[in-house]
Amino acid sequence: MQKIKSKRQRTVTSSQPSPSADKSLFVFNPLGIEKQRQIGKKIREAKMLISGVDLGHSPRGRRARFARKWFKLNGPPDAPPLPLGYDEREALKRGGVSHIVAWYARSVACGDYDVEKHPSFYDYVCGLMASEYAPDFIKKDEELQRRFPPRPLAGLGPALVWEPPELHAETMASYRRSLARAAS
Repeated sequence: MQKIKSKRQRTVTSSQPSPSADKSLFVFNPLGIEKQRQIGKKIREAKMLISGVDLGHSPRGRRARFARKWFKLNGPPDAPPLPLGYDEREALKRGGVSHIVAWYARSVACGDYDVEKHPSFYDYVCGLMASEYAPDFIKKDEELQRRFPPRPLAGLGPALVWEPPELHAETMASYRRSLARAAS
């Protein structure tokens, strides 16, 4: 009987089936386990990419990291860091300023993290407070009303995402068409 050394450094005799002959034994191959770990890591990383916004605008990119630093310097001092990605945004949605920071982050992400073109946090929140699309638990918060007096913000749409005027006009036309189709 001939003895063969495998990559796993164990002795396999020719009377035993080789690991490659039986696919069920592949699970125990260290290379197979490493591959499973890599797949698991990709799944965990992909969990952050649930939002369609994040698919088009990487929350791990250079612009996103710059936006977070910019917000730290230019945002309100009591605000949490600008969340990058779906999971971070959802964790902040518990009412008050942190909830609005999550919406602002999504709006900035939709604009490819271009903080120079996007309205400031203060202007965004004032526009949010005046928006017909904002929920009552935000619009009726007296502290937020005092701190961010309602003032219309051109380009703020139903998803509470700000867009430049020409893009906003297209979005609103599409929104009105979808409402008309749903009503008929």
